[in-house]
Amino acid sequence: MKGKKAYFDNDARKRLLKGALLLYRAVSATMGPNSGNAVLGNLPYAPQITHDGVTVAKSLEIKPTEDNLGEADGLELLKETSIRMDEIAGDGTTTVTVLAYHLLESACQMIEKGSNPMELRRSLEKAALVAIENLAEMRKPLETNEDIEAVATISAGDPEIGRVIAEIVEKVGRDAEITIEEGKGMTIDSEIVNGYTFDSGYSSQYFITDHSRQEAVLNNPYILLINRRVGFERDIFPILQKVAESGHRELLIIADAVESEALAAIVLNKQKGVINSVIVHAPGGGDGRKKFLEDMSSLTGGKIIDTDNGEEVTEVTVEELGRAEKIIVTAKKTTIIGGKGDVEQRVKDLKDQMKTCPMKDMPHLEQRIAGLQGKVAIITVGGSTQVEIEERKYRVEDAVKATKAAVKEGIVPGGETALLWLSRQIVRKTPGDVLLSHAMEQPFRVLMENAGYSQELESQIQAVGDGIDAKTGKLVDLFKQGIIDPAFVTREAIQNAVSVAGVGMTMNVLIAEEPDESPQK
Repeated sequence: MKGKKAYFDNDARKRLLKGALLLYRAVSATMGPNSGNAVLGNLPYAPQITHDGVTVAKSLEIKPTEDNLGEADGLELLKETSIRMDEIAGDGTTTVTVLAYHLLESACQMIEKGSNPMELRRSLEKAALVAIENLAEMRKPLETNEDIEAVATISAGDPEIGRVIAEIVEKVGRDAEITIEEGKGMTIDSEIVNGYTFDSGYSSQYFITDHSRQEAVLNNPYILLINRRVGFERDIFPILQKVAESGHRELLIIADAVESEALAAIVLNKQKGVINSVIVHAPGGGDGRKKFLEDMSSLTGGKIIDTDNGEEVTEVTVEELGRAEKIIVTAKKTTIIGGKGDVEQRVKDLKDQMKTCPMKDMPHLEQRIAGLQGKVAIITVGGSTQVEIEERKYRVEDAVKATKAAVKEGIVPGGETALLWLSRQIVRKTPGDVLLSHAMEQPFRVLMENAGYSQELESQIQAVGDGIDAKTGKLVDLFKQGIIDPAFVTREAIQNAVSVAGVGMTMNVLIAEEPDESPQK
């Protein structure tokens, strides 16, 4: 049976820091274009070769022994920060790891010398607010398609990926919805198709089909549209049976809500392999939800089942269901590609409504028309092996997220120079100022060390926008060279690093699980 052991104050923080150090060393080794790759063992299969910080972070874990209790918690604390950065920004995962570790390391040293942990945390948080204000003054808008290509290229570490994403943005616009699929050849290609995206995701994680991307994917599915709550298994079972008997067992259900009994029945059918199904809630309420479903009916060709009209879900036939070429559902969004309905007529009707509707209704009608006429870009990623394809798909995903982040909040000088400048702007009056200023110098220094250059190159940077090209070791105008980062990514890196360091430095007790020494059966 497992026991637990408690450690206190400096002893607890040292154990936490030692585990964080392992992850820091592994992740920071991948920073920059001239850094080495990481080889992730996966016996008995082929190893994975990656240059991606968060992938390295996810692969690491510490097996508890009597000598290293508490270290696994430190590793997991830092790992969670890297994963969060990847989820919200798709970039900056190595930067946030370097920042967080050095904040935590320096804080532990200060506390050991007598600093009060809570006062130090408050001081650090105030310093971070000032740094973020300074960052806002440094950023520039993303003006050209060349800027977009530069952001995507730097994030992915691949000019081909940057070019493809820039071409998509040029064709579809900066708010383009982009999906990523496995290709059949060796190259990375793209195509633009008709698609509709709305803000509502799967109602249960049991519907996920691609766990690495947390997506539920349906190919050529049926679509059931219901303007009511589905409460009981008996309501939904007949149509599930009809879809199963049709031979094509893919179904998306869009409904007002699905109660637990009906949801459990649908999940059970999916787990048994009877029907690959997903439930999403129709967004909006009342009249807004009804109009959304009417748009979906036009998009997919499906009939809306509305109990207000005396219709019942139990009486639905397969012929009354909508269809689409593909549907991708995440935790927050649903994208319908290639709906089989008559969108043109629906758009014409909405435009006719705009001629007579009140001014206050115009924006909503325009939004609905734009949605129905929307385009979705599909990037197909090829490669010589499955390992290579998966690694390239991750890099494309990161580049897409980074590009959207840059569109959202603009760009700042890249090559970790933005943090270096923010560090120089801090007036070191408080312990938090000292702590943050020191930590924000470290990403640039790690970048230079990985590239094989002296840290003395730092002294050459005398103007905002200037920096060292890690590929050549020369001082350049970073904006002109296309060495840029999304301001959103830099801001999130600062905030997340300060947050995790604040948790670690104010920890007074660490309760660690002892290794299970019971004999294996």
